[in-house]
This record gives sequence, C-alpha cells and structure tokens, in this order.
Amino acid sequence: MKAVLWADTLQCVIMVAGLVGVIIQGILRVGGIQKIWKIAEDGGRLNFFTEYSVIILTLTIIHNPVLRKSKSQKKIQMFVR
Repeated sequence: MKAVLWADTLQCVIMVAGLVGVIIQGILRVGGIQKIWKIAEDGGRLNFFTEYSVIILTLTIIHNPVLRKSKSQKKIQMFVR
C-alpha cells in the first residue's frame, strides 16, 4: 500500500511540475503577463458577463446538485420505480 501511495505522490508532483513549467514557458515566450492580458483584452476575450456566460452559470448551478444526488444507484432506482 505504501508503494502505491508513493508512486501516486510522485506522479502528482511530476504532473504539477510539468504544468507549472508549461505555464512559465508560455509566459516567457509571449513576453510577460501584462502582454498576455493585453492580447486577451484586444481580442475581446475578457468579457466575462456575456449573455451566454450567465446562461451557462445558471445551468451549472441547477445541474450540480442534481448530479450530486443522482450518483448512487439506489437513488436512481428510487426515481425509476
């Protein structure tokens, strides 16, 4: 059991290090966080509260509790019968 935990821990550390490395490399290649923000702003990608994002947020708020309650087979069979 200990070997499995250590292997999973090592895998997690390697994956997080790779993710951080990719993010840092991307920031350096573009020219910094300010330039990334400027490019996103010029491309119109920073409009967080559009009509579609509000609809998606509403559907997510409704969907998550339903999904949580329908995970067990016992609860699903209760609604089917």
